[in-house]
Amino acid sequence: MVSAHLTLERFAENFDDAITKLKTLGLRISATRIARYRRIIAEAVAAERRGDVRHQLSPSFINAIVEASEIIDIASLRMDFLTSDAAKEKLLRISSGPEVMAPDGHDPARDYGFELSTAAKAYSNDCFVGFPSTGDLVVLPGSRPVECKRLSSVGQFERRLREARDQLDRRFRNGEPPGIIAMDFTRPLRLTHGSIVADSDDLLVDAAEKQITAFVGRNLLSTDLDKIAAESTLGILIRYLAVGTAGDPGHIRRAAVWQGFSIHPEESNENKAFLAAAAFLGPEPMRDISLSDIAYALETVPEK
Repeated sequence: MVSAHLTLERFAENFDDAITKLKTLGLRISATRIARYRRIIAEAVAAERRGDVRHQLSPSFINAIVEASEIIDIASLRMDFLTSDAAKEKLLRISSGPEVMAPDGHDPARDYGFELSTAAKAYSNDCFVGFPSTGDLVVLPGSRPVECKRLSSVGQFERRLREARDQLDRRFRNGEPPGIIAMDFTRPLRLTHGSIVADSDDLLVDAAEKQITAFVGRNLLSTDLDKIAAESTLGILIRYLAVGTAGDPGHIRRAAVWQGFSIHPEESNENKAFLAAAAFLGPEPMRDISLSDIAYALETVPEK
């Protein structure tokens, strides 16, 4: 999915509207990374009015656009969801942290941002139930629990996967149905590949999908998934917020790419339930990534 095409001026207005809404809920803006993104984007709007487009290739500008787009997504959640106790606890922390994604280490602001933006994705498809006190999210169909984990590095993968599985185990023992692990791989993928330069929107999404498929082939397939395939855990969803340009340096795009990774046998009830539950991402069916897809991605996406 590529974000809708907007002029920079309209995007800046949407960002300001999102900030105004979230400030009423206590989100701190002054002297935070969000204030810095707002300033970078406002300066770019003023420059473009003068005909100056040099900022379009600036890493700080591209980063500000991507980060601001997630804030806009979060603000799309209905107020009653955002004012729940669990949501407010997450929301009050998303403006902290460094301007750019932290290297190896903890980055709680973006951890909570991932939870909230995943909720916004489900909400946009009429599949969001709410933020429970027992964990991260509940989504339709099936009122499935979701545990969200964001990775700063490949080295965190198995540990974060086990953490999410253990959290779903606890929820399952307390009477909730089996659920899903959602993981954000944006940081390690963007560190590896940087911005994508493509000739069109479709080719940008294509490149992002190949990058994440190759990442799966190099990292997930070597993991002992038998230890993750518990009764409480249906499967794994992986998100990548790719960023790049399509056809022209001024055509900056953010592609939110999701892929599903089955951990139960293909014809099992658990795997069927996983594919059904993934419908919270949108009406388009989850595409199975085959071993041939992975092999092709490994051939065409170099390891860096």
